[in-house]
Amino acid sequence: MIPSRYSIKFNIIKKPHINSKNLMIRNMFSRYAGLLVASLVIFCMQHSIYSSEPYGGVPLRVENGVFIRNGKEYSGIGVNYFDLFRRLIEKGVIREERIGPVIEKFSALKKYHVPFVRFAACGFYPVEVKLYQQSPDKYFALMDKIVKQAEIENIGLIPSLFWQYFAVPDLVGEHISKWGDSESQTRNFMREYTTRFVERYKHSPAIWGWEFGNEYVLEADHPQDIKPDQWVIPALGTALKRTNEDKLSSVALISMYEEFSRLVRGLDPHRPIFTGDAIARASSYNLSQKLGWKPDTTEEWSKFLESINPGNMNSLSVHVYYPKKKVPANSVYGIRLLSLDGQLGLLENISMQSKKPIWLGEFGCSTEEDSVEERYKNVDEFIKLIKKHKIGLAAYWVYDCDNPQLKAWNATENNENASILNLIKEANE
Repeated sequence: MIPSRYSIKFNIIKKPHINSKNLMIRNMFSRYAGLLVASLVIFCMQHSIYSSEPYGGVPLRVENGVFIRNGKEYSGIGVNYFDLFRRLIEKGVIREERIGPVIEKFSALKKYHVPFVRFAACGFYPVEVKLYQQSPDKYFALMDKIVKQAEIENIGLIPSLFWQYFAVPDLVGEHISKWGDSESQTRNFMREYTTRFVERYKHSPAIWGWEFGNEYVLEADHPQDIKPDQWVIPALGTALKRTNEDKLSSVALISMYEEFSRLVRGLDPHRPIFTGDAIARASSYNLSQKLGWKPDTTEEWSKFLESINPGNMNSLSVHVYYPKKKVPANSVYGIRLLSLDGQLGLLENISMQSKKPIWLGEFGCSTEEDSVEERYKNVDEFIKLIKKHKIGLAAYWVYDCDNPQLKAWNATENNENASILNLIKEANE
């Protein structure tokens, strides 16, 4: 639980007689002891809102290639509550009035036996991330309330710290490629925000793991020129235009993932660390070798997947959606195994070989063209295959998101996709 205040109680035992020498020694000791205690309290309050003692029952860890919870191998299906925090800072405005309705949703999730949520623990646009710099106290006060309510409802949290790949570089005035430069302002911001966030919440029983961002791998190693207007919305703090210096490479990804995971592991020795990536493209290995869109062999693709989950990233992060009805064999949007069973089976094999469990950070139906019945059927099949292939941790995309473009995927307790939450409930019972 997040303490509402800090209190220190001193018991003074009175003695019948104290000589002047002893009195002087006692007063000196009291002054130094008081300074020491005060310093420790200030240190803890600055670095964490929790006790400085490690939380004894770390809610989730990785051991011998599987997720462990409560001392046993664990598998569970949660949801993506993507804008859980982001709607509180939407378009760069602190919106404290929204916190009540947002965290009340945890009660609904609990009724559906949803064990955890993945969410963007930051802004989507630079103007939203900037609030962390401008109003850090208000910013973290909102995050504190989310974490506290998750503790009350016993809902796990997997915060994704840098959701959108362009947000931080745009905020600090650098090209997106600077993610790969360890001396850049982009990386400096990453180090500062990560340290502050992890230090603040690492003792909370609600935190299940730490995630870097969302699907950066899909932006990596593109051979074509970048579009000048790609994600250019100056009113929301983005760059005024893009150039080829805004390209990301898999080399840059590996560099920043290595540093992020090393930094987090130094702050928290226990919890899983995730990249938050999508499933790599079918030509990812060859793109990384500058060989164009030539389809990877299974061995090449597997090697690439392991390479972009480096260092202390102790799981393999992927996002998989139900295959579209018509997908060409050389599709660049996923591995070339067209059946869902085949895709998850391959991931299971790679997991066993690498001794890293699968973090299926997103799964769901294929397109907005699917009927409600097809969505239900697809998710039902998906969950059965998740269990068959021993996918340890998976999160449905998406819960309570009012973006019209996500209507087909959006599931709440009151909309047409509510039956999907019942499937998740049954899976977790």
